[in-house]
Amino acid sequence: MIVRPLLARAYWALSRYRLRSEPPPSEGSAVLIGAPHTSNWDFAFMLAICWRHGLSPKWLGSTLFKAPLGG
Repeated sequence: MIVRPLLARAYWALSRYRLRSEPPPSEGSAVLIGAPHTSNWDFAFMLAICWRHGLSPKWLGSTLFKAPLGG
């Protein structure tokens, strides 16, 4: 999807924050852990980082959803 990298690039260009990271290795898989969770913006920052590196994240938020919707 072309829109996600463009959104991430625009975010990092306009943000007061600077992205300092290395993309994960091209072989195998990687885990990105966002801890400690200190703000509601942590999820948005994680998406901006992943999309800037061309990754499609999968996340686990089991504590967000209670019955009847399930975890």
